[in-house]
Amino acid sequence: MVDDEAWYHSVVISARQTLEAVRASVAAAETSGPDSPVGQRLARAGAFLERVCLDQKESADRWRDLLA
Repeated sequence: MVDDEAWYHSVVISARQTLEAVRASVAAAETSGPDSPVGQRLARAGAFLERVCLDQKESADRWRDLLA
C-alpha cells in the first residue's frame, strides 16, 4: 500500500535536503569572505534557495488537504 501523503513527504524531504545545501552555501560564503565576489555569490545563492524551499514547504502545507 502506498502512503496517501507520499507526495507531501517527498516535497518536505526535498526541501529539508536543499536547506542543508543552503547552510553549506552560507558557511562557504562566510569562509570566502562576505565581501568577496565568491562570498557574495554564495550568500545570494543561499538566500535564493532558502526562500524557494520555504515557499515550497508552505505551499505543500497549504495544499496538503488535496491528498486526503
